Amino acid sequence: MEFEQKEVIEYRLKEALKYSPKRDNEKILFWVSAYSYFLESVESLINTYVKKGIQCGILFMDVEYMISETGTGASEIMLTVIERLKNKGVRCILYRDWNPSEGKWDVCYVNKGGKIPEKIRGVCRYIALLQLMAHYTHTLKGNYFQENQSFENLFGEAVLRNIDYVIVAEHIADWIENISLDFKEKILRFGYPKQDDLHNAMNKKNEIPEEWQQKIQNKKVYLWTFSNLRCLPESLKSDDRIVIFRPHPLRLEEILKNEIENIKKHKNLILDDRNTYWASFQASDVMISCMGASMCSNYLMAGKTCLLVGDQDKEEDALGNKSQVWYKASYIVHDFDEIDSFVEKYEAGKLGNTEEKEKNREILKKQFDGKVCERIVNFFESKLK
Repeated sequence: MEFEQKEVIEYRLKEALKYSPKRDNEKILFWVSAYSYFLESVESLINTYVKKGIQCGILFMDVEYMISETGTGASEIMLTVIERLKNKGVRCILYRDWNPSEGKWDVCYVNKGGKIPEKIRGVCRYIALLQLMAHYTHTLKGNYFQENQSFENLFGEAVLRNIDYVIVAEHIADWIENISLDFKEKILRFGYPKQDDLHNAMNKKNEIPEEWQQKIQNKKVYLWTFSNLRCLPESLKSDDRIVIFRPHPLRLEEILKNEIENIKKHKNLILDDRNTYWASFQASDVMISCMGASMCSNYLMAGKTCLLVGDQDKEEDALGNKSQVWYKASYIVHDFDEIDSFVEKYEAGKLGNTEEKEKNREILKKQFDGKVCERIVNFFESKLK
């Protein structure tokens, strides 16, 4: 059954990504990874161009690779996003079918600066490395660098040579320049497109499903993003509190198989398996997550309280997290046993150090105005005049 499902998804993706020729007004190109999250992260930027009547093209990696890398569940999400973009007139094709001689592009946006194929470089006036996640630092291994997860791979010589601009949030720009000044002249401190999605979602009236609201009523709500419920502390098993369980979407299918009995057992639990986490953000008061979770920065930007669980004396020093704004804006505990104490202090208003946390949260929110995509598009339009 699983093999049949994979074959169906593979066929549907290949059909969706069949070659079509470049249009005259197609000026903007995107080179994206295999993950649907990254495609969704640039959707607001694509929409900004589409609204201005500027057509966009997206080059996708090999279908077989996409499925093997992300699984059939994530590939189905990717397919949904592709169909949504095609309905807006966006050309979506496989890189292997693409012919660079079909014309020139004004700008190509990429999310990995060191692996840009030469034929893309040759037909695009500007190449812009675009921040898609809330922070890059969780991909680094500090003193334990892996070849594809080092600062050198993200912002080394190859990247510097391949790209014209790096578009990032203020705190990421500071982080880059603190390690290397080589990119200083190429950095655009505009924010990243996902911020616009978050800003718009948090300013909508209400995205919280009716069944959630009936369960929540006036209770405190904790967003739990770990992959299992076995570590859930006693304080969060109480009927006086609500827990929204939102594990990583790429592992959701596997997690649900393992956790279905635990989910049934906890009457105060809400399972969030929606495509976006906007409803969870709106409904919850506190997010409890692992160290380095990219979601943490977005949650802090929404003006919420974040608790990160990890060994800050060992792991975080190796990752270099202590100097990061999102780390300073969050509350930290060493292990799961300390969560009960945090919950008690939080609900009693006795957490302390709130001014320092708020100060760092404001740094994260510097470009949180819903105008990131507008700034990006306007900048390149002015360059191209």
